[in-house]
Amino acid sequence: MSGGPNWSFLLTQLNYNGPIFLVYIVAALVALVNFSRMWLPALLTISGVGLLAVTTIVTIAAQQYLTQSRPENWQTMMTIVAVGGSCFRACGMGLVVSAVFVGRSPISPGRYLDENE
Repeated sequence: MSGGPNWSFLLTQLNYNGPIFLVYIVAALVALVNFSRMWLPALLTISGVGLLAVTTIVTIAAQQYLTQSRPENWQTMMTIVAVGGSCFRACGMGLVVSAVFVGRSPISPGRYLDENE
């Protein structure tokens, strides 16, 4: 087993995540287009998808590194990487979800029902 990176594994894993990266790119582009109109939701969206994308890449690279180098406690380190990645993904999703609701004015249920009749 060589000490260098296994680029085929890394590229394969990134390829498997290609559809989600496409969604991240589209979300960031839509946020950029609407930045002047809705700057706070756009900023939250860009931050959220950026965090999600970086977390995906770093998690894949860290897992690949640990698999290649097999340090003494590699299983524990893989668990730490997985849990850390999940926490960062949760933060990224939290930013994206908060972008949906930030800056909206409250609407009463009665007003909503009146508009749809």
